[in-house]
This record gives sequence, C-alpha cells and structure tokens, in this order.
Amino acid sequence: MESVSKTRHFSCVCSFDQWDSLYEANHLRTLISSWNSPNLDAIFLKLQCLRVLNLFGNSIEELPSSIGKLKHLRHFDLSATDIKKLPDEICSLYNLQTLLLWLCQSLAELPTELGKLVNLRHLDIQGTNIKMMPTTMGKLKDLQTLRGDFVLDENSGGNIVKIKKLQQLRGTLHLGAL
Repeated sequence: MESVSKTRHFSCVCSFDQWDSLYEANHLRTLISSWNSPNLDAIFLKLQCLRVLNLFGNSIEELPSSIGKLKHLRHFDLSATDIKKLPDEICSLYNLQTLLLWLCQSLAELPTELGKLVNLRHLDIQGTNIKMMPTTMGKLKDLQTLRGDFVLDENSGGNIVKIKKLQQLRGTLHLGAL
C-alpha cells in the first residue's frame, strides 16, 4: 500500500481493513470488493474517477446519495446484495452502461427517472422483486440487454407502447403483469 496513489485497479476478495489508505488512490478506475463492505460514502466522495465498481455479494442494504458523484462510472454491479432501494441520484450517472442487480431479492422498485440513464446498454434485474418498470424506460434507446421481467401495471398498459422505442434490445423480452 506504499504507492497507493498510483493504483488504477484494485480487487479485494478477502478481508481488507486498510480502506482509509485506498482513498488516497485518486485515479482509481476499478474497484472490486466481494468480501466486506467498505464505507461507500467515502468511496463515492473520494474515488470519483471510478469506471467500474463491483460490490457483488456484499451485505449492502442501501446506497448513500453520494453515488451521484461517480460521473465517470460505466459498470456497476450490485448483484446478490441486500439492496432495498436505489437512490434517485443513481439516475445522474449519465455514462453508466451496465447496471447489474441480479439476485437482489430485497429490491422491489427502480428509480422513476431511470430513463435519464441514456447510455445504459445492459440491465439485469433477474431474481429481484421489482413490481413495475418505471414509465421512463422508453427513453433507454441504447438498451441492448434486459435480463428479467419487464413488468407492466395493468392500469398503465401504455407502458407497452414505450417498449417499441427500445429498438436495440436483442434476445428475449419477458413481459409480466401485476
């Protein structure tokens, strides 16, 4: 950890207790932590150059609003976490291309302004308990992959019309209704 300020990529798959020293890595691009949850607020405020953030399997229940500070973030993996709700600030991550929420069984809804993520290409909501897709989903014109059910509320069947704008989607689209 002597030359931590020059570190660009960091992966922690075992217990790590030197998070404070890692915060000096101002130009860190990749952070993979699958063992223990670091202080996320400090990460989001101090490591704003992150492009890849993988927190797969952490015991995270909520994200701080400072997630919106990661303007350069392109790949965000929260799979198999205990996340209950994504903060609205996640919708300000305009460069985000991949959002993985696979097996986030406590997650029941997506932010209403998810359509602001205009560069989102891959969304994995398989294994979640999402009850309804945001009405802004039609704005995700670059979306290529959607794993999981596209859930429509029977009272707002107009959402299905917005699917036609998702012309980059490939593979199979599963539609579900409440």
